[in-house]
Parts: sequence; structure tokens; C-alpha cells
Amino acid sequence: MRVTALTAYMLNTSDLYPQQLAILESKAKYQFITGGVGTFKTTACIIKLCSHALAHSDSVYIAMAQTFKQIDIVFINEWKEQIDPEDYTYNEGTHKIVMKNGSMIYLHYADHPKAIERIQGSNIHGFYIIQVESFRSAAMFDLLDKRVRKGGDDPKDKLRIMDANPGGASHFINTRYLDIANDEFIGKGVNKTEISEGVNVYHSDIIDHIHVRTTPKTSIYTKETIQGWKEINDAVMFDRLVLGKWTLAKGSVYSDFDKSTHLFYSDKDISANCDYYLAVDYGYVNPFAVLLVAQDYDRNYFIIDEIYKTELHTLEMAKLIKSKFVDQYEIRSMVSDSADPSSKRILEEQLQINSQFARGMKKVIAGINKVKELLITKGKEGKPRLLIHSRCKNLIREFESYIYEENIDGRPKKELPKKLNDHGLDALRYLVMTIER
Repeated sequence: MRVTALTAYMLNTSDLYPQQLAILESKAKYQFITGGVGTFKTTACIIKLCSHALAHSDSVYIAMAQTFKQIDIVFINEWKEQIDPEDYTYNEGTHKIVMKNGSMIYLHYADHPKAIERIQGSNIHGFYIIQVESFRSAAMFDLLDKRVRKGGDDPKDKLRIMDANPGGASHFINTRYLDIANDEFIGKGVNKTEISEGVNVYHSDIIDHIHVRTTPKTSIYTKETIQGWKEINDAVMFDRLVLGKWTLAKGSVYSDFDKSTHLFYSDKDISANCDYYLAVDYGYVNPFAVLLVAQDYDRNYFIIDEIYKTELHTLEMAKLIKSKFVDQYEIRSMVSDSADPSSKRILEEQLQINSQFARGMKKVIAGINKVKELLITKGKEGKPRLLIHSRCKNLIREFESYIYEENIDGRPKKELPKKLNDHGLDALRYLVMTIER
């Protein structure tokens, strides 16, 4: 199917998959289509971009990728296949598409040394980010968003669309948009998620499509092919490439962590009679992490809340801890990092609570293994001994992104985690090693 000036707004729905049709019909401010590889996410976004450009004469857009290769292979090849050549001209020298109604689409890639300079002076009607998961930070996304200044007040006159092959769970797109409605987002079918006002997400996986794909381009996708992928890929890569999930990082230390199992959403889920603890990992440039943890009589742990701050001195942190935790709960003990005795002394004086240094601080692997034991489901109800309140966003992100160092061949070293994304986890490990003797 090629898009023409006529069919841009009167598409033959029989040629489209439900996810493609859904994003074409969306009028939300932000529109994402994400899922397994080869689920025609780029096709849907290109048709949407072309349709919008043809519907708004003399409009200006930016199509952005991380690398020139993504522009050249992913975008241009698909554009030429989908869009009628009579509706546009493409200048390879300037990387500019001019539609027959005067609308223009500028192609940029973030790796270009002058990419930011070129975009900063732009005023555009909209943008399309190709494979947004390849952008490591939100800087380019935010810059493009600020440049959408043309068009009327009606949101449908502007365009902000993105496609993505799922990356790690801590990626800014996942944490900022997709993860807000994670339970509804992960699934099959059209799965349109209205995450917040003005945001639509469409999710697709390869398994959704194996029964409906008939063209030579997609005939490689069969049940047998997918089973083969499952056998040669680890579970993380299968979840990403086939099921289209934004899931744990490769080489995850806490691979048993699962939001559907280990999160709770209401303080009413905590037992009435508990001992309350503070788990502390000191920091200033790195985050100063404090966890409020309850332990019930069955020795289950409930991580109720967190403080996660940088560039605050210990005295300032003491005031925050007191107002948020100590004034609200009867704290049995505070367990902290023994590497900073002066900070421990300040907290003791300011908070007036029992305090102790963590046991076995240097036994990192032993502590990790104890936390892993708490994550494993046990008991008649199949519940784990460690549950985390959904408000603890930083600790959850660390559980999902804490990974092992890699060998030269790229495989994880199972005995040595990277010293990243571990501040709340270190605090938790100190507490568990101290209590679980």
C-alpha cells in the first residue's frame, strides 16, 4: 500500500494492522508505538507523518534518529516503499523531503556534531523520532518538544510521534511515559494505553502478527521461527525482541525481580504490627539513599518509602528524614554504611534513634544472595518475603538496572556487579545482612 494525497486521509483499513490503524487515528499530544522487532512500527509512523504533512500545507517537521544509518536504512528505505513518489521530492544532499503541497520534512541524526545547533533555531509543526530507545537521555526529545511551536492551538495540528524497540526498564521513555501504566501496557493486541492526558501508547508483539502476515516481506515470522529465537536468546532478549517488553537489563543481578510480584500499592497491605527500620547509604555527589522498611512477625519486609537526594549535607538530610519518617513512625533502629561514621553520629544526634553499622558490609555477594532469597516466592499464598511500595521509584529502577560486569565476550561476570544503580540497593543490603543473621 502506498500513501497518496487521497489515501492519506482515507486509508484502506484492510491493509493495516490494528496497532497501525490505532496510531493513525490518534489525536493525542504524544503518540508512541512500541513492540517486538518487525511489527511495522516504522511503517505506521511514516504513514502518519506523511498524512499529517499532506493535511497541513506548508508545514515543517523533523524526522530524527540517533545515527545516519538509521535515517538512511530504517527511514528512507521504508519511506520510498510506502509513499507515492509523485507526492514528494527528496534531496539527498540536504536531507530534506518536500511534499507536493509545500510541507517539508528535515532529516536529522543526533550523532551529527551540529545536530543540536541545527534544531535549536527551528520552529516546527511536529517531529518523528525513529527508534527512540537508542537515545540515552531525554535531552534531544525535550529539545524537539520545545521546538513544536507552529500550528494552531488544536493539538491535532501538531505532531509528536515515536517508535521504539524495547530497551531496558530504566530508559527515560519507559520511566517517563510507558511505565506509569505498566500493568495495562504490557499485553497483546491493540492495547491502546492512555497513560495520562494527551499521551497514547500502542503495544505490539510478533506473536500477535504471525497469523495475519502473508506478504513475502514478513513470511519469515512463523511459530517455528519464534520458537527458534526463544531457544537461542536469553529470556531478556526474547522478551524484548519478540514480546516487545521493556524489561530487565541484560545481565541483571536481580533477575527474579518482577513488578507484578514484588510491588504493593497501598499502605493497608502492610501488617498492623511491625517493627520499623531505616536503611541508609550515605552520599552527596552520589545519592544519599534512605529506605523506610517494615518487618512483620512472619519476617516479611515491606519497603514503604524512600528518600533519594544528591547534594544535601547530612544535617539537611536529618531534617528531611525526621519530618518524613521519624515523626510518623516509631523507628526501632537505623542501619547504615560504616564508611561514614561522622554522618552516622550527626543522624543519631538529630534523630534521637538507636543506630548501628551494617553487618557484613564488604560481603557484597553474600548480601545480594540474601536479598535474592527474599525475592523468591514462598508460602501457601506464593508471596515473596520482600515487597516494595510502588512509590519507591528509584529503588525499583535500581532493581531493574543493577547488572553484572561483562567479560570480553560480552557475557556477564556473575560474581561482580557494576558499581552503578546501587544506592538504595546497598542500603537494603545493609539492613538485610544485619537482621537476617
